[in-house]
Amino acid sequence: MSSETTKLFGKRTSYGGASTDGTDLVENGNGGSKGGIGMGVAATMLVGQMAGAGVLNLPKAVAATGWLGLALIPVLCLLVGYSGSRLGVCWLLLEERWPEYQNAPCRRPYPHIAERALGNVGRY
Repeated sequence: MSSETTKLFGKRTSYGGASTDGTDLVENGNGGSKGGIGMGVAATMLVGQMAGAGVLNLPKAVAATGWLGLALIPVLCLLVGYSGSRLGVCWLLLEERWPEYQNAPCRRPYPHIAERALGNVGRY
């Protein structure tokens, strides 16, 4: 990086929320992330993403699958909810067994869960 570019932009150690040293833990002393978005903005973005992808494609999916597709919707919703609750329990177990995860928020918890469950292979 040239000195002129460094003056303009500074030297970055991470890009897009991922650190270059392989750690994803974020610490700022008070348990929050540095410069992140708020809960309201995050909730709005999630609702918008789900409404855009799921609701707009739902009529075509039901038309293509018929009554079976309509019956699959609540079954799949229950399975997704169950999977999410199991991942939450896995994260709680991870926090109990490895204290380094207790006080620092983690931006991407799934690789950490997989690494502790499967070893280095699970991280990737």
